[in-house]
Amino acid sequence: MRHAVLLIAVILFVVAVVVRQSETAAGGQFFGAACFRIGLVFAAVWLAWDSLRRPARWFPPVALMAGLGILAAIAAQPRLALVMIPAAGAIVAIGAVVRGMRQG
Repeated sequence: MRHAVLLIAVILFVVAVVVRQSETAAGGQFFGAACFRIGLVFAAVWLAWDSLRRPARWFPPVALMAGLGILAAIAAQPRLALVMIPAAGAIVAIGAVVRGMRQG
């Protein structure tokens, strides 16, 4: 699985370079930039793969999934950070409450 994440990151980087070199329209430039940003996220996941396979016990599992999804959304459109960061906090808080209710 780790090799697949690396392959996806490399493919996204190559697509970004090709699109940025060949497209002059604003839509093509946006697509190239989005591919590059999402490729960076996949590269970061590839680097942190061992840590992600065994998360800390105190770290709620829902926070990891929400974090990855939010990072991908922010990588595609940075302006979404204004909405996604508070939403991530709410998701993590709800996940912690639900986890606490299940244990107690």
